[in-house]
Amino acid sequence: MYVSIYIEYNTKEIITHENNTVFAFKYTDNICPIVIATDDYPERVAFYMINEIYMNFTQTIPKEEWSQVKQDNKISFNLNSYFAKYKDPLTCDAIAQTNIKINENIEKVRVTMDALIRNRENLDVLVDKSKDLSTTTKQLFKQSKKLKRRQCCNIM
Repeated sequence: MYVSIYIEYNTKEIITHENNTVFAFKYTDNICPIVIATDDYPERVAFYMINEIYMNFTQTIPKEEWSQVKQDNKISFNLNSYFAKYKDPLTCDAIAQTNIKINENIEKVRVTMDALIRNRENLDVLVDKSKDLSTTTKQLFKQSKKLKRRQCCNIM
């Protein structure tokens, strides 16, 4: 693809055109993996995929082989596993998964707080009852003290 000609080494490039985005990164050894995705595909995941493709490519195909090739289609490197793995970016992106879980928990907390606010009157009643209980407990304690003083026998 001709995109790599215009990219400087060690530079991320993002080009958007008609609901599609091209993600590219040109490494110093002149390899430039390119990902073409929809415009809502996460940048972080695209560049993670590019890096994984580059690492596996350079480990699988010797430099002597790929450096002599003039056309991309002359190298046998299976990309189907990457298409399957990165088809759903949320399954590959731990940060996105964490954000989804955080948002779910925030929603649960919001619902719980709304319920607590709606039930505030009930909470006020419970607080009043607990104050009464506390008062009753204090009275019971005082009465038990009085009963101890009125014992018929003292132990010495």
